Amino acid sequence: MPDCAAGKKVAAFVLTEPGADSDASHQSTTAVEKGDHYVVNGEKIFIMLGDVADLGVLFCRVEGQSGVSAMMVDDTTQPGWQARTLKNKLGVRAATAAGIVLKDVKIPRANLLGELGHGSEYALATLGAAAVSVAAQSIGLSQRALDESIAYAKKREAFGQPIAKLQAIQWMIADMATRLEAARGMTYHAALKQDAGEAFSLEASMARLYATQVAAFCVDRAMQIHAGYGFIGEFSPIEKLYRDQRALEIYEGDAGVQRLAIAENIIGR
Repeated sequence: MPDCAAGKKVAAFVLTEPGADSDASHQSTTAVEKGDHYVVNGEKIFIMLGDVADLGVLFCRVEGQSGVSAMMVDDTTQPGWQARTLKNKLGVRAATAAGIVLKDVKIPRANLLGELGHGSEYALATLGAAAVSVAAQSIGLSQRALDESIAYAKKREAFGQPIAKLQAIQWMIADMATRLEAARGMTYHAALKQDAGEAFSLEASMARLYATQVAAFCVDRAMQIHAGYGFIGEFSPIEKLYRDQRALEIYEGDAGVQRLAIAENIIGR
């Protein structure tokens, strides 16, 4: 998809369904083969950029075939592709989320991705790579929370001195920095294994699970350090970071999914 890589088109990962969450193997959306194309019906939810996507990778069950299959939807302007913007998102507002209803959407047979029935494998591989990405996002958010906290603690005065001189503040910043460094190391380790073409699913899940927890810790301490000035977005970015962080523990395979992946990997050994 060179046009997507070049920013000329927007792509969506059309997996999640109202009753399936992150379970790639359970899809209610169905495709029926009709000559040289498939006719697809179903519903998807929480699809990032699904309301503005020019194309999408869609996961569904093909009638008469076992397993889940993946297909490329290259025409989201057809009437059967009904996308709506999900409103009032708590955070990550720079990217929209959509609900999509598919009514007799036509997809050429040539747009089948990979093999029939292997869609779950492709989805899980994508989510595995996304785990490293989410961990990296968590590192960035944690670093911003730490940087803002240090800068604020140095300039904010209380009891006749900068609050950075107060032990209570120092300990919060020390804990933030220590946990952040540990999460950063785990994330780099997973990313290096991924780049080297080695198995990295266990490391990715561990990094994502821990890094998102660190982000929650760091932004919470940042809010405490900033107090009222963190609670109100007019004064600092902490309010936004606080909202954005919560999504990190949910999307692209939530914390529970990561724990299951870690346990299965370790117990399987």
